[in-house]
Amino acid sequence: MAQSNIIAEKLNSLLKSDKYYKALFYVFALLACVEFLFICYINLFRLRDFLGYDASSSILFIQEIVKQKTFFPQNWTYTSQYGFSGANFAAAILGLITNDVFISV
Repeated sequence: MAQSNIIAEKLNSLLKSDKYYKALFYVFALLACVEFLFICYINLFRLRDFLGYDASSSILFIQEIVKQKTFFPQNWTYTSQYGFSGANFAAAILGLITNDVFISV
């Protein structure tokens, strides 16, 4: 019984100390950094494996822009998702510079 009180007192003092919150902050900061690096890795190197329909349509549109070197590719069916306010044109310019559409996205 006395030992459980000692453990409870040590746990309470640990929770009230600044060291606990600093350690907790560093753990969450480390997790956030690891998650950010993982997202960057997926977006830069594995994007081809994880694309959905909308993103793959945008990639195809950007590839056609880069291939035909015009912002309005011929034989492309324009739908409502390809607005002029999107990032497709900026990605197309980067695609022209880098010659890799997946890096420019």
